[in-house]
Amino acid sequence: MTPEEQQLISLYAGEALRVSVPLILTFAGYGGFVLGFIIAVRSLTIRESWGRPQIILLVCLVTILVCFTWEGLYNGAVFLTSDRYTFAQTSEQGLAAQAQAALKKVKIWEFMSDWPATINNLLSDGIVVWRAWCLSQQDRYWRLTLALLMIANIGVNVADCIWGDLGMALSSPAILDWILSAISLIVNMVATILFACKAWAYHQYIAGLNSSSARNGTWAENILHLLIESGVVFCAVQSIYIVIAVLGAYNIITSLWPLDTIIAINEIAAACYPVAVIALVPRIQTNNISILHGQSRALTA
Repeated sequence: MTPEEQQLISLYAGEALRVSVPLILTFAGYGGFVLGFIIAVRSLTIRESWGRPQIILLVCLVTILVCFTWEGLYNGAVFLTSDRYTFAQTSEQGLAAQAQAALKKVKIWEFMSDWPATINNLLSDGIVVWRAWCLSQQDRYWRLTLALLMIANIGVNVADCIWGDLGMALSSPAILDWILSAISLIVNMVATILFACKAWAYHQYIAGLNSSSARNGTWAENILHLLIESGVVFCAVQSIYIVIAVLGAYNIITSLWPLDTIIAINEIAAACYPVAVIALVPRIQTNNISILHGQSRALTA
């Protein structure tokens, strides 16, 4: 074996190791997602009433499951195909020719690379915006802000996927990636801030009743706190991804390890966050106050 071949083997093995870490994270996150999916579906099916909102949420959950499964299969297929044709099947022309053959085989899967993650991200943002929308029935400015941000989010993401399918991707796709993530981050930050405002208004309302619930916290208040905390965690993941993507776009970070890892974590969070939102808020009524539909004077103050 020549020194050049040894160098190529080391290079390709390092690349395989780099890809395998996010892949392991993705499938580990998929297991947690399936558990959350079952809990969320259970929370929908145990409701006394079954109407259009529940059907829409169930369709969204199933779509997220299909897209996340699709995404996992894509990542796994690319990894296995690349390793098979790079290492398992030998060629008389050498390792470099094997790597080129692997690249040609991997291209078969490229048509399904963008849409699953985009659909999951949009559904994730959409479900969170819908929850925030329900809490702001009498707040026109909040609703207008949420609607405009979500429309911009959908338009930019769909346009990016279409451009990619047509072969018109930008010369610096990493820059576009962090711009898309920044829009999604703003959407989730606005929704989380709205949750916080409603939680504070509800806390003030309960505190004015001078009841034990004001000291211990009601079920509704605790759920709102969980929504806020999960929103903060999701926004933190998106923020880290944006920072790493920006540093990578301007070649400040040359290694792909951090970017690949945070992409996997971001994809897991995008799939799990809406599932958590649905599971956490099956139906909340405290003292005839429906938080889900924003019928409380405290929550619309």
